[in-house]
Amino acid sequence: MTTTMKLFDLCQRIRPELGCLGDLGQPLLDVVTVIERLGGTQTVAVLSQPGFALDVLTAGKSNDAASVGRVLDFLRIRADADPATAITTAAGVTVAEAVALYEKSALALMAPGTRSTYRTWTRRLISAHGDQNPRSLTAGDLTDLIAVHVVANRSDADRRRSGRSAAENAVGSFRHLWCYLCDKGYATTNIALGLRKQHHEAMVRVSTDLRIRENTQLGRPLPRHDCRAAPLCRSGISQRYPELDCPTRRSGRRTTPRSTSPC
Repeated sequence: MTTTMKLFDLCQRIRPELGCLGDLGQPLLDVVTVIERLGGTQTVAVLSQPGFALDVLTAGKSNDAASVGRVLDFLRIRADADPATAITTAAGVTVAEAVALYEKSALALMAPGTRSTYRTWTRRLISAHGDQNPRSLTAGDLTDLIAVHVVANRSDADRRRSGRSAAENAVGSFRHLWCYLCDKGYATTNIALGLRKQHHEAMVRVSTDLRIRENTQLGRPLPRHDCRAAPLCRSGISQRYPELDCPTRRSGRRTTPRSTSPC
């Protein structure tokens, strides 16, 4: 046994393998969590100490002796094995299998509306990449998938805004999914963090810009939806129209901004 290896690192290495067992592997993963907590910064040499095995057994609320013993034996075997062995075993998890586990756990905890929205995109991900390993996908693959469905549903009348909400929902869905995959060990990097959301503040349309120009030139009060501080500041409109930074008059009453912050 390689006694210099950290016990925590070994536990992280076997998590993907036990995760492949699905629901049957969950009790074993609970034992691994207890071992990680008790092991701390100790090396794998502690696995050979009877006292440590007893500590693991008594620390877990639902751990049984058989499960603890099997997990400790498995850890000792993996400590002697080539690290590549564990990685090869974990490669059996496909996107479809990982998403199925995600929908039963992390996604099931979300609100019904969010759950329905996110599930639309997880179904599309399975349809396109269900038989692949999550580690083999890239942010570009997710971007291509989003584009295929968003562009297909765009209307010819307004191509700049149509599909924007769907794209943002997709980004949120994939970010949440990949957080779960990384926590389970099915993926090493949250590739969805590389996806960009199209912020509403950066997509103020020309028609809105023209309406603001007309109202300010004629001294009219701006409509309520045109006076939102954050969109005006970040879109650059307030720089083009300095008068927007001044307090506006509505119904003969002068209003003062709550904060002197530019945004």
